[in-house]
Amino acid sequence: MTLLDIRQLKKTYTARIGAQSYTALNNISFTVEPGEFVAIMGPSGAGKSTLLQLIATLEQPTSGQIFLNGDDITLLSEMSRTHFRRKNIGFIYQDFRLLDNLNVRENIYLPIVLNSRPPASMKKYFEQITTQLGIADVLNRYPFELSGGQQQRVAAARALITQPQLILADEPTGSLDSHTAKKFLQLLTMIHEQMHSTILLVTHSVLAASYCDRVLFINDGMIYTEIYRGNSPQNQFFNSVTRVISALENSIEQTREL
Repeated sequence: MTLLDIRQLKKTYTARIGAQSYTALNNISFTVEPGEFVAIMGPSGAGKSTLLQLIATLEQPTSGQIFLNGDDITLLSEMSRTHFRRKNIGFIYQDFRLLDNLNVRENIYLPIVLNSRPPASMKKYFEQITTQLGIADVLNRYPFELSGGQQQRVAAARALITQPQLILADEPTGSLDSHTAKKFLQLLTMIHEQMHSTILLVTHSVLAASYCDRVLFINDGMIYTEIYRGNSPQNQFFNSVTRVISALENSIEQTREL
């Protein structure tokens, strides 16, 4: 069964009454299967982050539907959306969004506490993911005592602790140096392969996209094209992503010249 089904999704913003409206997404449709690792790429302002916000129910679409495991989540009430997010969505942000007044252990357990579940009920899984993510030895430290890579690993653990159906990552390597970014991408691959997680990754990085199973390219709020990795080695898929990005940039430049 398809995990995520996006149907003719549209999002239009109007700053104020009488102002010109701006369409961030325009009738986008695609599906994501359980266990897929999908990258979303495109120029700034293409609608990538808006798409994640809609899937996470942090915003409501102007029109269209979003189905998760067959349920139309666009029909949820505001209160139900909050519960839905806490139970089904794990979000990894570029700026980590860890709470400085909580230590690592408390930051990871926070979604469990917000779901009114006792942390003890997830103790075994907590130990598993903190060990696999390489942060079991920093649980009593605070975010300001950690490196950027360690903070991103803590953010990943927090996203995983509820065992969500879908992990959404918005430019998760954007604040990391190239070495740390590569290690984190290897970590995401491990999460995808060993924990069978479904991941939707928004990125500008060709390197990050080359770790994925599929890359969906968006431009002007619409799907430009998509490519699949299949059995291609990573370096070959990297080159394939680069060629599409180049073609997209040329298309944008030609449009500007008209």
